[in-house]
Amino acid sequence: MRIDFNQGLDARLLTDEAAELLSQMHLLCVRIAYDRRSMRKFVERAIGMLAAPAIRRRKIIVYMLYNFDDTPEDFFERMRDVLS
Repeated sequence: MRIDFNQGLDARLLTDEAAELLSQMHLLCVRIAYDRRSMRKFVERAIGMLAAPAIRRRKIIVYMLYNFDDTPEDFFERMRDVLS
């Protein structure tokens, strides 16, 4: 059975154990929330942890909240992070 979590996971709470368990599921994709610049190191770490146990990077989707308490520059900086 295919599984799809519709919400973005909180990258700050992801552990190696959780990444391993997620990799064993038949996920359509894994979504991570990147809502603030202060989350950058957590998002990078989460992508690395998810990709390590055989989750293809193309299956990792990053959600970005915009226009809540950030500026357009903050949003574009996060977008550049994700694209790189």
